[in-house]
Amino acid sequence: MPSETLKASFVVVARWVHKISETYVAPERGTLLLVIQMWLNTQGPIGL
Repeated sequence: MPSETLKASFVVVARWVHKISETYVAPERGTLLLVIQMWLNTQGPIGL
C-alpha cells in the first residue's frame, strides 16, 4: 500500500525532527515537534 509507505516515511521524518529538537533545544523546533505530534494524533491510524 502506498499509504503505508508514506506513513512509514513520515514516522522516520518525525523521529529525525524529534532527534534534532533534542539535540538543539530551540523553542521553534520544540514547537514544530509539538505540531507534528498533534497532527499525528489528529490523523490517527487511518490518516495519510
